[in-house]
Amino acid sequence: MMRVRPGYMSSFRCLADRCTDSCCIGWEIDIDEETLAYYESMSGAIGNKLRENIEKQKDSAYFKLTKKERCPFLNAQNLCEIILELGEDHICQICTDHPRYYDWMASRMEEGIGLACEEAARLILDSPMALESEGEEEKEGSKQELLRERYLLAVRDEILERISKATDYKELEQKLVQEVSKMQIAYKSWCEKHELAYEGPAKASILLRSYKELIKRYKELEINQPKWRKLLEEMEEDPKLFRDILYEKNENVQSGYRHLLYYFVYRYFMQARYDDDLVGKLRLALYSIRMMEAQDAYIVSQKGRLTKWERICNYKLYSQEIEYCEDNVIAIADML
Repeated sequence: MMRVRPGYMSSFRCLADRCTDSCCIGWEIDIDEETLAYYESMSGAIGNKLRENIEKQKDSAYFKLTKKERCPFLNAQNLCEIILELGEDHICQICTDHPRYYDWMASRMEEGIGLACEEAARLILDSPMALESEGEEEKEGSKQELLRERYLLAVRDEILERISKATDYKELEQKLVQEVSKMQIAYKSWCEKHELAYEGPAKASILLRSYKELIKRYKELEINQPKWRKLLEEMEEDPKLFRDILYEKNENVQSGYRHLLYYFVYRYFMQARYDDDLVGKLRLALYSIRMMEAQDAYIVSQKGRLTKWERICNYKLYSQEIEYCEDNVIAIADML
């Protein structure tokens, strides 16, 4: 099967103890069946510790977090004791995969790395906007599935090419907003022509909201970390939170937002094959970047400048709160 990935993906390496954050803190770590069976068969001190720290329910198992919400196998140096004792081959599948994501289609498998990881965020911002592939396309789905998939891939490829060639993010954003309704209508007509079911919106558009309007809507979403709620509240109260201040003092942000748009369109646009909502996928991308703009603008308002590291921290926090909560992703895609 064909595998497609961003060109930078092969460069990704976990920072381990050099990471300022940790995916082993504050997150429930599920244990897959194969790994669970291995852990339960282990003898000795490591086997006893594994079994003592596993919580099993009817259809799932996971590690019991400590009072500080750390994985019980994350040592004082923020290194994994399971890797140190047993090797990387014996960690849970979710630990092996993260921050990678996968999308299995009828003709290909696409993969990438998620923005919630600071090293992934750095690569997304710094690397060329390009995809690479290996293997040959297959035809595992129905004729209708393959037909729909090819159409949507062609639309996405055109959008990605425009993003990679653009120089002005604000201009690109405006053009996409102006054209998105035509894009949805053209897709609806194409479905009717090829006698394919269509469940997408009858009418669709994207309303670009001000930072303050968007913050108000984001406060209504599910919030997982207190620091995210605190940030939203502080941003909402900031009288100097304007887009012009951000772009006037930080011309280099244009490139970063284009890279982020490329990431969101690549990762989410093909989900439209399930609900026919092309506009919703672009709304998720554009609203996400506008919200991350607001986070950047808040730092500029408070400090008068914006560093690359501060941007990375902003984007990974956004991703942790939004991308790793399916309800939030759906809510933003549907936000009017």
